[in-house]
Amino acid sequence: MALAEKGGVSREIAVDAILKSVAASPVLGYRGPFILEGKMPAVPLADVTLQQKDMLLVLEQSRKLGSPAPLAAAANEMMNACRGLGLDHHDFVIAHQAYRKLGGQK
Repeated sequence: MALAEKGGVSREIAVDAILKSVAASPVLGYRGPFILEGKMPAVPLADVTLQQKDMLLVLEQSRKLGSPAPLAAAANEMMNACRGLGLDHHDFVIAHQAYRKLGGQK
C-alpha cells in the first residue's frame, strides 16, 4: 500500500485493485477501512505484539521442521519495525504506517 501511494496511486484505488485481484483476502476486506480512513480501531483486533507472537511460533516450528518460512520472517521483522516505532499497541495493520515512515512518507 505504501509503495503504491509513494508511486502516486491513491489508497482507495490500491485497496480496490487488490480486493478485485487474486491477492484479495478477508483480512484486507475488513482491515482495509483502517488504512483508507487513516485511523486504527480504539481496541485492536490483533495488536502488533500478538501478531508477532504468532509469527515467532511459525518461525520456531519452521526451524524445528527444517522448512523455510521467508514470508513469516519478513512479517516478523515488520512487527519489529512497528515496535521500534512505538506502534505496538495498535492493530497490526499499522504496518502500513510503518512502511510509510520507513519510505519517507508522512
